[in-house]
Amino acid sequence: MQLYKVSWKQIYENPEKAFLIIGLIFGILFLLVVPPFQVPDEPNHFFRAYQLSEGEIIGEKQDNNAGGLVPKSLVDSMLLWSNLPFHPEQKTTSKQFIEALNIPLEPQKNTFVGFPNTVLYSPVAYLPQVLGIALGKLFYLSPIVLMYLGRLTNLIVAIYITFLAIKITPAFKWVFFLLALTPMATFQRASLSADSLINSISVLLLALLFKYAFDLNKAKIGRSDIGVLFILSLLLSLSKQAYFLVPFLCFLIPPAKFGSQKKYWVVCSLLCLTSAIAWILWSFVVKDVYVPLRPDVAIANEQARFVLSNPTKFAVIAFNDFNASLTGYLKQFIGVLGWLDTLLPNVLTFSYPAVLLFTSLIDSHANVIVPLQAKLKGFAVWFATIFLIYLLSYFTWTPVGQASIEGIQGRYFIPIAPLLFLLFYNRKFFLNIHDSKLDVVLVCYSLFALVISLIVLLDRYYNL
Repeated sequence: MQLYKVSWKQIYENPEKAFLIIGLIFGILFLLVVPPFQVPDEPNHFFRAYQLSEGEIIGEKQDNNAGGLVPKSLVDSMLLWSNLPFHPEQKTTSKQFIEALNIPLEPQKNTFVGFPNTVLYSPVAYLPQVLGIALGKLFYLSPIVLMYLGRLTNLIVAIYITFLAIKITPAFKWVFFLLALTPMATFQRASLSADSLINSISVLLLALLFKYAFDLNKAKIGRSDIGVLFILSLLLSLSKQAYFLVPFLCFLIPPAKFGSQKKYWVVCSLLCLTSAIAWILWSFVVKDVYVPLRPDVAIANEQARFVLSNPTKFAVIAFNDFNASLTGYLKQFIGVLGWLDTLLPNVLTFSYPAVLLFTSLIDSHANVIVPLQAKLKGFAVWFATIFLIYLLSYFTWTPVGQASIEGIQGRYFIPIAPLLFLLFYNRKFFLNIHDSKLDVVLVCYSLFALVISLIVLLDRYYNL
């Protein structure tokens, strides 16, 4: 009995340990409960990860499509579950699992498969999945087992990186905890999605930048600190172009911590330059395998001409679209699961942001000062990244001049969410979360949200 009390106390007193335990338990449950290929673009993530496990970094084009050669068994396995996406009335059966397990890999029987969106991703975003798939290939396991191994390694790596982020950030630990355990973030970590690693790398980079910039106990930025910033910035920029501005927050770090004004400008400028060059170079590397996802309506040259000749009009379109879609984005940010066909109860999707906002108002630390100017700079990077997401989605999905922009989902805002909540950081409303027992409340609320999400997923995919 005493051991049980100690273990529970250790969970709620320590946000990073609480995340590690809860994230791992529910990550595995989500991994097992969600049928194969029921996360947005998971088939294409699987094909890209397998392609990389074969050592093929650059894809190929065939007949106005981009992708590569993969075993036909991967496609056959994926097709077994094609009845589920966008059809909530359809349920999975034990027969599907048995048939999938009986499909041999047969790597010599290849076929060309198009995955034009994920073929453009750099190998960085798939390192965990490739590890799991490569391990399974050593034992000639079936494609469906390779998929689950890819999910598992993706989950473990993302959980560990996020654990480090919560441990490192000098304040907002409970805000990071709640953001990391939204149903959507948990859902993505338990999949083959590249967003899993992207989200975790971004929050780790933000945690380090917060520590270096705002923690009074961190008086000096050493070479190892600078090296880690460069590595994470490079990894994030190579993983997804839209987030290349996050490393620009290095300018929040006081120059005195670098030892001199000159070193501050040199290091921060090089960091930003490295971040920008990384995604530019990768874009150049994959330019020959790029194909429009909607060639009938999304014409890059005409879209670029429209934006350049009508920048104000485009900005108005983006603002109006964001305003009109805000409720939908909020729901998707917290969790619209499956192929966007599995809704969570409104009580959860609207209470979660309220809990986050309340926590951001009280989750402060005596040795952490965030000046108003720093908050505004953080918001500027958040705003610019949102605008960049809109711009890329316009080029990819939207007809020229259309009054709304298609293809944007609330989950795209997860990697930069701490910057928005940073606006509410203050020491005026400081409340000791541990002494007031709010840590217990936050852990229990997180458990409540994930249990409800798990029940919704069970109801969505199984006849119970």
